[in-house]
Amino acid sequence: MFAKGIAALRDRLTSMKSERNKGKAEGKAEDICQYLEARLGAESQALQDSVHTIADLDTLSQIMKRILIGSPLDEVIALIRDNLITQ
Repeated sequence: MFAKGIAALRDRLTSMKSERNKGKAEGKAEDICQYLEARLGAESQALQDSVHTIADLDTLSQIMKRILIGSPLDEVIALIRDNLITQ
């Protein structure tokens, strides 16, 4: 009985971590989209839609790092497109 309680707790903690990471990913995707909107305006909509399909937090973090260090816009766009191809 005790083992079942521990297993249930472990499952709940895993679920909470997954939800937290999902929220972080959504926030990073939104930040990336705001950057694209600021740089490209309405022309960025298709690219923004693509960003919202990226669910991997590490990938989104890598894109944000490129933005924050001031990488050229074409490098950021290439990184987004490269990650869409590998998904």
